Amino acid sequence: MFYKVSVEKAKERYSKLFPHLDVTFSQGALGEDATAIGSGSVVFESFFDKYK
Repeated sequence: MFYKVSVEKAKERYSKLFPHLDVTFSQGALGEDATAIGSGSVVFESFFDKYK
């Protein structure tokens, strides 16, 4: 529900600011886990960058 409401509000705002643009939002395949996976990959990679 949060995603749906957020997209609706963002589309309203963008249609007022940029009426000539067709704005599309899409939800990634990772869903709610995207932030945790992205953060984990940064931490994991930092271990290997330390020893370059």
